[in-house]
Amino acid sequence: DSSYTTDNINLNKQKSEVHAINFKLTQTLDSLTEFELEPKFKLNKSKQDNRQVTSFFDSKDTLTRQTNVLNANDANGYNINTTAKLTRKFKNRDRLLRLNYNLVVDDNKSDGILKSYPSFADSISSNDSINQKKINTSSSQTHNGTIVYTEPLTKKIKLEFDYLFNYNASQQSKKAQDYSNGEYTNYDSLLTNDFETVKMTNRFGLKFINKKKN
Repeated sequence: DSSYTTDNINLNKQKSEVHAINFKLTQTLDSLTEFELEPKFKLNKSKQDNRQVTSFFDSKDTLTRQTNVLNANDANGYNINTTAKLTRKFKNRDRLLRLNYNLVVDDNKSDGILKSYPSFADSISSNDSINQKKINTSSSQTHNGTIVYTEPLTKKIKLEFDYLFNYNASQQSKKAQDYSNGEYTNYDSLLTNDFETVKMTNRFGLKFINKKKN
């Protein structure tokens, strides 16, 4: 009879903090021009500690194997999201110029420890333990800008010109270090990697607007 049962004990502790600062500034530069600035800042911090013990029993309710797992992680990061807008009106009320710019910055880092210690009632069975330190970092920066200009041709017909620029650069790093001789030094090549991505977009547009009265 190869049937077996398991008994799981799971202890989980988690703590998180979020601090945010937001404000908005609107300034009238002259009778036809308005400037708006809206910065947002967020700070994140979290800590997690998960411990799990799994026991395996055979059909006779005899303990055959037990696994102890510890997964601890400390993470922190910040986010910046700032928007600036400039609106320019003209004496012709249908003529309008709008400039928008948005900056988003993300930066995050986490340090963790993963330990897994299996033990067997049969001493002949092999032990496969894990003791690793994991370091994950990620960062990104996005610039997004738009220019929209509306030019009236007649009272009912307008042309709208727009230009969009977007630039995004991101980096991600994952490192795993094995425990050896009292410290975490040896890198696990299968779990260690670095990525970098850069993307840029330019777009031009033209819209024909014809207002019709119902």
